Amino acid sequence: MAAACAAAIGASAGCSGDSGTSITTVDGSDAVSLFNAGVALQESGDLAGAIARYDRAIAVDAALGAAWYNRAVAKHNLGRLDEAMTDYRKAIELEPRNARALYNLGNLLVARGESEEGITMVMQATEIDPSLRGDASSPSTAAGNAGRPAT
Repeated sequence: MAAACAAAIGASAGCSGDSGTSITTVDGSDAVSLFNAGVALQESGDLAGAIARYDRAIAVDAALGAAWYNRAVAKHNLGRLDEAMTDYRKAIELEPRNARALYNLGNLLVARGESEEGITMVMQATEIDPSLRGDASSPSTAAGNAGRPAT
């Protein structure tokens, strides 16, 4: 699921970076701690619990791209595709070189018939992260991956 982001934010090339903020909620939880709790829940299969933690992390620090991306993956895996697409777009807005967000959103767009935009995003993703090329070598392959987000 979110194996690429299992460690603290920024520890993996597939993860989003720490926004550099140290904002705290009323209960004392910072965005990074909430994000890491979400990752643990996501990896254990509790996608609803993970989404709730990512929601809280985003409420604390809306610039935390990793939380938007991981929440998108969790929603994608739950079949909440419109919501996932919105979160992928926000993750890309915050981190334009987030290859996995570009790849996943591109595949969803292709599956929805928005092939031109989707293929462009998949191509951008594979330029940023060539390891994604094995899954995205052709538009038909990209469409076939719409149900399986890159994590």
